[in-house]
Amino acid sequence: MYKLFDNLQSSAEIIKSGGVGIIKTDTIYGFVASAFNISAVERVYQIKHRSAAKKCIVLAANYNQLQPFNIKDYDVYKNKVNKYWPGTYSLVLPINGNEFSYLTLGTPDLAFRVPQNDQLTDYLLQTGPLIAPSANLESKPTVESAQQAEQIFKDSVDFIVDGGKIINNKPSTLINMQTGQNLR
Repeated sequence: MYKLFDNLQSSAEIIKSGGVGIIKTDTIYGFVASAFNISAVERVYQIKHRSAAKKCIVLAANYNQLQPFNIKDYDVYKNKVNKYWPGTYSLVLPINGNEFSYLTLGTPDLAFRVPQNDQLTDYLLQTGPLIAPSANLESKPTVESAQQAEQIFKDSVDFIVDGGKIINNKPSTLINMQTGQNLR
């Protein structure tokens, strides 16, 4: 049985214990789960009916939270990302090794975003990095409110946080940091 919350902090413990929820991010409503919990990540893919070939963006409170992901040339990118973060830019960075293959899906990189929203940043400091794909069924419109999320997903998620209605439902800008290419 899911819970409806009116603030993010109420759901932090659920995330830390492997739960899955829907929150209003800095851009759109999204599913959230710990990026370090394989079963929670898999559950998001199942709920969303997401293609197993489609990666998720990882939200982090700051660049330092990305250190466990084993980013290639971590110190070099640390200076480059400051141009975009915090903000609505998701940056694709190269990853070393296979430890996060359930996130990289066989590719050598992963997209990350550090949002410019103090409440969300505080939440990420409590929960750690989160995957955050859009809150919708694959190839359907993203939900614009907690009420809409309830109608579709209340039997599938552990919680929904009511962050108000989304007015401008636009995902983040996606940039490959190795090539400088804008991917969306």
